[in-house]
Amino acid sequence: MGKSAHDLLNEMLLLEAKVLLKQTNLNVTEIAYKIGKNEISDFARFFKAQTGMKPSEYRMMS
Repeated sequence: MGKSAHDLLNEMLLLEAKVLLKQTNLNVTEIAYKIGKNEISDFARFFKAQTGMKPSEYRMMS
């Protein structure tokens, strides 16, 4: 596949976060916990590094 296990795991976590942001009313803190990030700041940094936007910005996109 040409990707490391770490990269594949990050892709999976990002996809799950995106789905939860778009299809649920869970707040960002709850989503962070669901994908294994115990600190909201860790989740926000992870999400922004992967997408270039904050989780709240992604949620508001159409």
